[in-house]
Amino acid sequence: MTPRGIRLLILLLAALAAPAAARAWVLELRESWSTDGAVVRLGDVAAGEVPAAAAALVLAADGTPGGTLTLDRGAVLRRLVTERLAADVVCRGPASCVVTFAATRLDPARIETALRAALAAWVPPSAPDGPPTTLEIAGDLPSPALDGAWSLSLIEPRPLLAGRNLVRARLEAGRGAARFTATVVCHLHGEIARARSDLQPGQPLDGEQLSWEWCDLAGLRGGELVGRAAAAGMTCAAPVPAGAVLRQAAVRRTPLVTAGQRVELVLDRGGVSVTTMAVAREDGAGGEQISVRNELDGRLVRARVEGPGRVAWNR
Repeated sequence: MTPRGIRLLILLLAALAAPAAARAWVLELRESWSTDGAVVRLGDVAAGEVPAAAAALVLAADGTPGGTLTLDRGAVLRRLVTERLAADVVCRGPASCVVTFAATRLDPARIETALRAALAAWVPPSAPDGPPTTLEIAGDLPSPALDGAWSLSLIEPRPLLAGRNLVRARLEAGRGAARFTATVVCHLHGEIARARSDLQPGQPLDGEQLSWEWCDLAGLRGGELVGRAAAAGMTCAAPVPAGAVLRQAAVRRTPLVTAGQRVELVLDRGGVSVTTMAVAREDGAGGEQISVRNELDGRLVRARVEGPGRVAWNR
């Protein structure tokens, strides 16, 4: 072998014997990669073998389930430089890698079951002898991508009203969370009244003039008189034809005092009560303030109706 050949052989053997860390290594990213975890390391997205220290470099630590992340090769290289791991690195291949964070989407049917369970404590009770109260979930529920065990809770829960309710809820899982608003229709039943015959203004409602029927309050347009207790002590304030549903605007509390009626006026001054006579200037139900004229001095005062033919004035 010639002296030159010997020298070349020596150089080749020296290169083969050099430490691996001193050799160049290739940074080549995959075009895409999927994981069911939240942490992404360089070793995960590298297409080939990389040094152990570089492979352990964390590129993302809080991936969102169901989301994606684009890792730019230039940004990865800057991280390597910052960590002093970029010596003898050679870049090639794709300029970026798209990472997908896999997650299972929740079944809307399971969400509805959890929502109904959370709402159970806020459903108004049904009347003892009426149809049961039921709930209807109107519209579609979400199907978020969450990972791990999950739970549902209500945001600012409150008792449901008859008809449509907007209910805010929160879904939380081991990784990820979501909020949504559900439209919940509460089918609460109540009794509404119909006039058996024509009713006239000033006619007291003693129960014989009305027939009662159960009705889903979610389907009412509003303003109806609901419940027998609501009709107790009421008088017609407007004509109601036979067969018509009784509305709140068509009734008023039965007056205990009528305009022009002489009433007892109780004057309370300093703990001393004096009773005199007065004339009511307007109708008044129990607890209402009406104008009366004191027969003793002719003055007009505002007095509270305390009972049939009796008012009180606290000066």
